[in-house]
Amino acid sequence: MEFSPFKWWTSNTALHSYIFAQLLISLPFSVFSTYVQYQLQITGFVIGTDSQGQPCTTYCIVEWAGSRLDLNSVLLYLNAFGIGLGGSITLFLSAYSDHWSRKHLIVTLLFITYGSIAIPTYWLQGLTQYNFNVLTGLQIVFTIVTNMLVAILNIYIPYCMRVSQAQSSSVRQEGDNPVVAPEETYTDDVKANKRTFGFKMSVKGALANSIGALVMYVIVIIITETLPEGKVQSPGLLITTVCGFITVAGAAVTYLGLPKIPSVHSGLLKQGPFEPLIEFLRPFRDLLVRRSMAALLISYTIYTDSTYAVASVTSQLFVTEVRPGTLEISLYALTSTISGVVCTVLFLWVRPFVPIKLETWLLVGYGLLILIPVWGCIGFADVDFGFKERWEFYVQTFLITLSGVIVNSVFRVLFSEMVPTANEVRWFSLQLILSCATVWVNYVASAPLQNATHQLRFPLVLSLIFLVAAFALEVCRVVLPFFTQDQVKWMATDQASASEVSERREVGDSGSSGADVDGFESVNAKS
Repeated sequence: MEFSPFKWWTSNTALHSYIFAQLLISLPFSVFSTYVQYQLQITGFVIGTDSQGQPCTTYCIVEWAGSRLDLNSVLLYLNAFGIGLGGSITLFLSAYSDHWSRKHLIVTLLFITYGSIAIPTYWLQGLTQYNFNVLTGLQIVFTIVTNMLVAILNIYIPYCMRVSQAQSSSVRQEGDNPVVAPEETYTDDVKANKRTFGFKMSVKGALANSIGALVMYVIVIIITETLPEGKVQSPGLLITTVCGFITVAGAAVTYLGLPKIPSVHSGLLKQGPFEPLIEFLRPFRDLLVRRSMAALLISYTIYTDSTYAVASVTSQLFVTEVRPGTLEISLYALTSTISGVVCTVLFLWVRPFVPIKLETWLLVGYGLLILIPVWGCIGFADVDFGFKERWEFYVQTFLITLSGVIVNSVFRVLFSEMVPTANEVRWFSLQLILSCATVWVNYVASAPLQNATHQLRFPLVLSLIFLVAAFALEVCRVVLPFFTQDQVKWMATDQASASEVSERREVGDSGSSGADVDGFESVNAKS
């Protein structure tokens, strides 16, 4: 039978559009985050000096935001500002997007903005103070939009999981037309099927993300090796600009392919413009009674915050200790991307043959990341080990990537099955907002210390403490009845609430468009 791309795409448009969106976001993200930061470090060493006013050697002090700061401190502050501001803006976006079914339009506009930020980078190659300032501003804005895109794309996993469940276990025939019945009582079989679909969707999205980055790095390496010596610095920024144009054009596919997601009761908008924001903050209150969900969310947030900090420190240590050129920077980034593809495929293939729960896989992922700060802290001693040799950075890159593949894929599934119907944006955004509200603490605490000591390993100590706490909390969530019984109770409650909403929608279909889930209320109010 001849393969038809159109039939394949339309066989599950929502799933394939989500995978395409993950591919699209990886194009500018991979090259922008790699080569803009590298360009900042190169420019900083040219325009900056050491503390004695001499040319930079082991560290560099630059002019930024009206102050003279250690270059690595500036990079830490950029991450803090971008993530912190991104969380604040995402809070407002998420509060109101749950009340609108056309969330795919928001995704489209964000992709257009995302690409537009990357477009100017090629024309900022000059090693000047002006270009340094502009690139720092672009990096902050780029980080903000990245957080917004990640938050709103995550909502399609729980939506598609529920659609898959309805199609496989709750479809009844009336004549020739299939009709989706109200959701059935939560069973182990339904749970397993739902988890399997969510797991595959999450992993395929991660795989598409890695493949996109892999292609970009290979192109940069090819251009780097073919350009004359004087132009060796430009390929990364050139491809970043090209990816910006591709992302703007590709946004049209996300608009046409991503589905409308049912919105919550729109009556809040009639009560006042700030009511959705107040309602959006309800999950913070709900977490007080959803103990298992709170524990999972907190441990994953700690993990995410620590991953940001560890990856930031190791990448800066790589430049400081190894002093790579553009080619090796590309190869180093390519190693991370190849590791992502290999680890994703390996995890997707191995998991069905390893008879352990997803919760255990999550603990394995947490444990792998704990090894990295322990390894780096050895470098405080006067030994040739602890992120001082070139090979160490490539090995730790593989371990960080493997940890991320396992943890991110598993978390999306575990968290998705706990999210109440029609509240996907607020709950997934809650995780991102919590992370954005806390991740900057590590950066801001480390930056002044870095500025005073010029020692990049201190943030690893903080990350190690946080990661051990996250691991311990997840162990408690999996083992203690205090959490396990709570999870079973809330899943049953959410299923019952979703069935009631479905029944009300069927009754009211003749008087409504069916786009909004009218009458949906937080199940916590009933409990």
